[in-house]
Amino acid sequence: MIQKLYNTTYNGYYYNGKNMSSLDDIMTAVKGSGPSTGDYLLFFNTDDNSIKLYKYGSQSAEEINISGQYIFYAVVTYIENGDPVDDVEKILYVDSSSTSVVNANYKDSNFDKDVTTFTGLKGSNSKPEDLEEETLYLDTDGNDDKTFLYLNYGLGDWIPVITGLSILKYISGESGENKNVV
Repeated sequence: MIQKLYNTTYNGYYYNGKNMSSLDDIMTAVKGSGPSTGDYLLFFNTDDNSIKLYKYGSQSAEEINISGQYIFYAVVTYIENGDPVDDVEKILYVDSSSTSVVNANYKDSNFDKDVTTFTGLKGSNSKPEDLEEETLYLDTDGNDDKTFLYLNYGLGDWIPVITGLSILKYISGESGENKNVV
């Protein structure tokens, strides 16, 4: 039996700048090497003031269509015409409606790339109401990057969280039950 290997490191990269000849060129500028399967690229295109999120598969990058607000974990941030900031490990708040990307008001917008454990609540398509801000929710029925992990960001609604991880450990705050999410 062939065992599937998962990358347990953060693979989210943020680029703010002009369009290059290809997404691979952008990834090389940000990451310092070409893209790998499982890499995520959050691209704020200053040419047309647009925001797009891509995930690299085994053949190419595919756009993840996600509207509204979401949280994105960027292990490396690159601002064109500025200094690339390597290994800053920033949590970014993205609002695709108003085309803005800013440091999130969550955990002081910082994270440790060596910690891949998240704690919060879990359930099946029934996000709780009236919880404290900064509560995470794991939707056990979620089946893609934008439908399984949410954050109560204080906007009156739960917003998706894109960690850039292939696998993460999630501990339910209600029972302390551990769950590996692939």
